[in-house]
Amino acid sequence: MIEKLNVSNLDYGYDDRLVLSGVSFTLDRAEALLVTGPNGAGKTTLLRCLARLLRPKSGMIAFEPALPEQDLKRFVGLLDHEPLVSEDLTIEENLLVFARLYHLPEPAGKVREVMGRAGLAAIGPRITRECSSGQIRRLAVARTVIHAPDVLLLDEPAVGLDEEGRSWLERILREHREGGGLAVIASHEPAAFEKIVTHCGVLDQGRFTARRSDGP
Repeated sequence: MIEKLNVSNLDYGYDDRLVLSGVSFTLDRAEALLVTGPNGAGKTTLLRCLARLLRPKSGMIAFEPALPEQDLKRFVGLLDHEPLVSEDLTIEENLLVFARLYHLPEPAGKVREVMGRAGLAAIGPRITRECSSGQIRRLAVARTVIHAPDVLLLDEPAVGLDEEGRSWLERILREHREGGGLAVIASHEPAAFEKIVTHCGVLDQGRFTARRSDGP
């Protein structure tokens, strides 16, 4: 179980333009950080740095205990802007790909469980390209959490979800924290998450300011 995430003086940029400048925060297990800010503030860049998809110019990102690169996919779930699923596969087949990628025991059973909880069971056999944007978003969230990662990195997770889907997402986040997981959530909709997270922060022109949340 990942016990802590430490981010210290994180800088990321292109040439001489800094997208992130001196970003620092610490999260312990069972804590969640909501990051808000205007478009172009660096929220997506921050999540991709935490997922080690981007290499910072300077600063530190450290998990405790230390997380080797080859173990990253087992412990971290990243929801990016793109759903990262195949439009040529069915909903069920897409989730089976990820269940097998993570070497989950009884992958077919795990997929049925996740589809049921995500409200996707009835459309499991449907080709993904024939699904609505909301259904594909549920699929993207489902593939992010199917392996029960210790760390969730979620970029605008509520976008495209209907009320039922948002309630399901809220349950996922509450259960994740109750199980000792930690999360970083980037969103333009702070009201949707402020009562779920433990910390809130604002990114503006690459600089980060954090505060304790009023949530649990």
